[in-house]
Amino acid sequence: MVGGDVGLTWEVLSAAASGAGHPEVLAWASELNDEGRSRLVESAKGFGTREGFAALDRIFKVSTAGVGDDVAGTARPWPKGGVAGLDDVGAASRSEGWRKRGLQEIQKGRVGVVLLAGGQGTRLGYDGPKGCFDVGLPSGKSLFQMQAERLLRLQRVADGPAIPWYVMTSDFNHEATVRHFEEGGFFGLDPSQVMFFKQGTLPCFDNTGKLLLEEKSCVALAPDGNGGIYAALKGEGVLADMEARGVHHVHVYCVDNALARPGDPEFVGCCAEAGRGCGATVVKKAYPEEPVGVFAMRRDGAGADLPAVVEYSELDPADASRVDPTTGEMAFAWANICVHYFSVPFLRDACERLEAEALYHVARKKIPHVDPVSGASVKPDKPNGIKLEMFIFDVFRLSADGVTLLEVDRAKAFSPVKNAEGKDSPATAREHLLALHESWIKAAGGKVDGPGGAEVDPIASYEGEGLEDLVRGKVIRPFSVVG
Repeated sequence: MVGGDVGLTWEVLSAAASGAGHPEVLAWASELNDEGRSRLVESAKGFGTREGFAALDRIFKVSTAGVGDDVAGTARPWPKGGVAGLDDVGAASRSEGWRKRGLQEIQKGRVGVVLLAGGQGTRLGYDGPKGCFDVGLPSGKSLFQMQAERLLRLQRVADGPAIPWYVMTSDFNHEATVRHFEEGGFFGLDPSQVMFFKQGTLPCFDNTGKLLLEEKSCVALAPDGNGGIYAALKGEGVLADMEARGVHHVHVYCVDNALARPGDPEFVGCCAEAGRGCGATVVKKAYPEEPVGVFAMRRDGAGADLPAVVEYSELDPADASRVDPTTGEMAFAWANICVHYFSVPFLRDACERLEAEALYHVARKKIPHVDPVSGASVKPDKPNGIKLEMFIFDVFRLSADGVTLLEVDRAKAFSPVKNAEGKDSPATAREHLLALHESWIKAAGGKVDGPGGAEVDPIASYEGEGLEDLVRGKVIRPFSVVG
């Protein structure tokens, strides 16, 4: 919402659109019956007041002018020594200290978890929220259930209070997501610790800033990007809830990471010790052309180098392949896996600053729409309009004292589920999770009798702890569930 009104009426929308210079919204109003008018009002409820249209005009003008944008090819490698690496001297003992600190913060009730779950499983060939998807594990558990039970296990390991879990949905999957949790009995969690909130949407624009209609009775809308979390945190009362509960540390991750560890105490402890407002876990790129964003420094209009994530499509191929002569490793090596940390004070400040800046990324897209003259439905074969979106990592540049980066083992922490087949698919996620769990079983004195690995029930173990009594001296059948 950029200044709209959830109680918007036809009279208010009509007056606002006409008076604010957006009569295109009402282009086919004379053809609409009461139901059609109600549908148009519903599609405009996030911006359909005079203030809302003015805010949209400002957002479009600022964003398309490129204010604050860096130019392509000016990314600089992340500073040497700026990542807490897996191979650092003393890394094991240091990690244990961070884990202890993170558990202490959980015991004090100072940790909350935010789950980014606004997407659908379209690329997976699945008709529903991606979090409801089952990657084919022996247990048949959905991504939501696995992560809920990991959070429940962490609470028990920490011997602390319920960890607040804030689940960000979207207009496209909110009802189905809530229903999945309700039908699953919240997977053992207390329903009061789970808060659902919606990612926002923005209207789609033509290249001049006029709004496009998807149908005569509906404005064309699109999600405002995963960076829409910031407007949603403030607008839907999530920040206020965090503050009321005494939460200080917030762990954020994506639902499609099958190895995600909600509330990861080592990462939370690392960031708590560093004392910065934001942080991220990273993995080393597997190869120069891997399609992942990388942490880098980018120069702003005032000449200051600011922390940023540079998408793989923005990185010059020569930079992607560049090797640091002193280390022999890739210069742009630190891949963003969308696992982040924020302090609540930092989030509060960032939300205010982003709202004031009104700066979004411009995505030129092929947007189906109603022709404003003929009223015919148009499916363009080339980009014809603009979608505006914000990315969750856009706030890193706002951190005055930098960003804490912690390297994690890809095999233990990152296996995204994005494609139906091949790389980053349910098959690879299943393979990675079963292999990780087999390593836990072996470390606890058990053995998996054959290839394929085995699954450890999240209720039984968060990251391999507590399995000795279950598996020591035992032979586990492949593709079975321990716990």
